Amino acid sequence: MSEPHDLMTPALGTRLGAWRLDRLVHLGVRASVYRATNVDGGTPGALKLLHASPILHPIAGQRFAREITALKGLSHPAIPRVLDHGIDARGLPWFVTEWLVGWDLETHRVRLGGRLPVHEVIDLGARLLDALDHAHRAGFVHRDVKPQNLFLTESFELCVLDFGVCRAVAAAGSLTGDNAVIGTPGYMAPEQAARRSARVDARADVWSVGATLFRLASGRPVHEGTPEEQRTKTHREPARSLAAVAPDLPPDLIAIVDRALMLDPEDRFQSAAEMRAALLARSLERAGQRSAAVVPTVFSQTYDNRTTEEESHFPSLREGPQPVVLRLVNTPDASASRDRVLPLHGELLIGREAAPGGWSIADARVSRLHARVSWDAASGCYRITDLNSRNGVRVNGVRTQSAPLAPGDVVRVGESVIVVMQGSRMAAARATAERVAASPATVLILGETGVGKEVLARHIHGLSGRTGPFVAVNCGALPPDLAASELFGHVRGAFSGATASRRGMFQAAERGTLLLDEVGELPLHLQPLLLRALQQRTVRPVGADAEHAVDVRVLAATNVSLDRAVAEGRFRADLYARLAQVTIELPPLRERRDEVIELAQLFAARAGRTLVLAADAAEALVLWTWPYNVRELENLVQHWAARAPADVLGIQELRELHPRLASFPSERAQSPVVSESPRPMDARDPLRDRELLHALLTECAGNVSEAARRLGTTRAQVYRWMARLGVTIPRTPGPLR
Repeated sequence: MSEPHDLMTPALGTRLGAWRLDRLVHLGVRASVYRATNVDGGTPGALKLLHASPILHPIAGQRFAREITALKGLSHPAIPRVLDHGIDARGLPWFVTEWLVGWDLETHRVRLGGRLPVHEVIDLGARLLDALDHAHRAGFVHRDVKPQNLFLTESFELCVLDFGVCRAVAAAGSLTGDNAVIGTPGYMAPEQAARRSARVDARADVWSVGATLFRLASGRPVHEGTPEEQRTKTHREPARSLAAVAPDLPPDLIAIVDRALMLDPEDRFQSAAEMRAALLARSLERAGQRSAAVVPTVFSQTYDNRTTEEESHFPSLREGPQPVVLRLVNTPDASASRDRVLPLHGELLIGREAAPGGWSIADARVSRLHARVSWDAASGCYRITDLNSRNGVRVNGVRTQSAPLAPGDVVRVGESVIVVMQGSRMAAARATAERVAASPATVLILGETGVGKEVLARHIHGLSGRTGPFVAVNCGALPPDLAASELFGHVRGAFSGATASRRGMFQAAERGTLLLDEVGELPLHLQPLLLRALQQRTVRPVGADAEHAVDVRVLAATNVSLDRAVAEGRFRADLYARLAQVTIELPPLRERRDEVIELAQLFAARAGRTLVLAADAAEALVLWTWPYNVRELENLVQHWAARAPADVLGIQELRELHPRLASFPSERAQSPVVSESPRPMDARDPLRDRELLHALLTECAGNVSEAARRLGTTRAQVYRWMARLGVTIPRTPGPLR
């Protein structure tokens, strides 16, 4: 029987030693990770707490204790430091490590289009091997080296995570332990896959490093197949050569990776230090040169973003771990690649017949060499330049000869519309939803009206494996006198008019999911009852003498600030903490410009129509601010589908459907983004420089709406000032996972 939910995830605000649990950032099978704060010094940390249920199995507790011992005994820049550790009131161990901001290497690989540049593979590999060599010399073998356990910080520092399955090396060189399969299929060494624990030593980590570099450099696994097929192939078959899947890579790098992946440990590098020396020798030979293997052009949006809530609403375009992507959202060329990652320290040519390595778009109104996008070191941003094209380049609806680019900018070349991207908050939200779908944690979904909070809640329910129904209740629409009855039910005679007993929403969602929509509008007198239902998993119908157990997964959604509601006394802090075990914030549609056309075509298909957008109409759709979000777009498309005889939607038809939207590009003619050089703010503006704007955003905790309110302007205007001055929303630390 599973443990009660309270034993799995303690309430936010709980103190463990000197650490206060602020936010659940990762709910794992055996342990949870919290964002915690040291109440004495205010230092943030990542607190890892073992779950209650696995402690019944000694091996889980032993591995957790081993991870603490290993981390305490290691001192290396690429290995997180243990700040504190202890035992909670239930006897469960916990420890705190440094709080990091960044993402894992698998996320980084996908963001860069599937493969890393060779110089980056070598650099990261050398740093990884140096950290492992330190661990090996201290007597520990990691046993689970893989891209997901390698964390890349914003400053591009590497950190080796998850020493939970590491083992101490005995004096004879073997490991003390059992013969269980430890590690991850595809990355575990042959001796691990074959359950030969006596042979697992530092050379097993060397094999795992080889498999990691194989994946990062080629985008492919060493062995194809299901996890079990990969495990079987690993200890039965020689690894295929890196050249078989990435023949464009340098031969010396291929040779290093191939040697690390030898089936027999005796044929591999005999230590991490030896393999690191080989990588560094190769790096020195080619110092100053860049790899011939260019970052691939395909960019996937289905990545697992490790900075989910922490990423800026409007980040600056900078070179570094987070790539800049040009996404083609509307074009007459159906065969053109949808995404291009902008090369580091280089340029991208766009045209109908672009040079090798450029972006070719078969658009009759695109010139042979139409535009160039390149990194401008002087201004610290990417810039697009018109190469004397016939039809010009438009940025945010305005024709320009040369302009800096910022996230969310809309570029038009010929009849093709491109959106500039750097990260995706929506993809991050989806990834978080998928990670927590099967867990019992309560999820609070935040976002403006019309962004799709209920759609995401239904998605979580669909992935949860729960067999009961999905039930949604609008807390703001509950009749005050009957709200308790609506949620918890009532018995016959409980009040005037109660002629029969009736189930409430909790009982109706038995074994399923209950969405408390607009939970911020829940009447204050009902909040203690809801808190008890969440904590005890029981409800008492109105007029009943006894409580009834319920098995319901609860999700909540709101478009108001619960922090403000708590401060104003309109919402209970303890209920807020219980609802926000996991928080997912959905960005508004104006911050998801790359999805506008795709969503419009989806809504048209649901209406039985095929939507073909002319370039000017597509540009206007993408540039619109969508104050009512996805709901507004859906209504627009339904209106078009009901009245338009043709499938092609042009600017004239769009003007009839939505006059303000059709004229929006011309209203942005004064946008500072398209200027050759940023203009100073108007004399009436209270913020004269980037420092003051950054200070205001910091004071508002990154809340652009609040900053706009204090300035007496709109969010769009604040974003324009941010783009003009190169100011980003202040970042808070992200989770260590």
